[in-house]
Amino acid sequence: MSAKETNDNVEAQVQALLAQMSLEEKVGQMTQIDFSVVSVVNGEVADNPIDQAKLEDAILNRHIGSILNTPTTPNNQTQPIEKWRRMTQAIRDVAAKSRLKIPVLYGIDRFMVQLTPKTQCCFRKPSAWRRRLIPIWLSRKAK
Repeated sequence: MSAKETNDNVEAQVQALLAQMSLEEKVGQMTQIDFSVVSVVNGEVADNPIDQAKLEDAILNRHIGSILNTPTTPNNQTQPIEKWRRMTQAIRDVAAKSRLKIPVLYGIDRFMVQLTPKTQCCFRKPSAWRRRLIPIWLSRKAK
């Protein structure tokens, strides 16, 4: 199949999907929420920080298109990779129950988080301004 045929095929699939969607679903797909909308209270200490009822409401009733990792995900604490996998799997499982089965995007801010191969944990990545401010803050705190 040529690139043009592939392009035409994808375009036809997109148009067919859009034709099936209600206006509410289209608006929902353009909506991005942050993780706090679907999290449990004190999720940083929970094995599964997702409130299943909130997640299902967001995806199945409000048709949201993406969830963004934020400082409250979960409460800005280092999380093992297995916890991230459980969280994203829970999101995929609910999206699979939706009428059109459109996947939900889960975004992790690559400028703020890094995955280290040795520890398999997600850490907040210090930005340039934090590298300058943290020593100043620590020196003031020591006084």
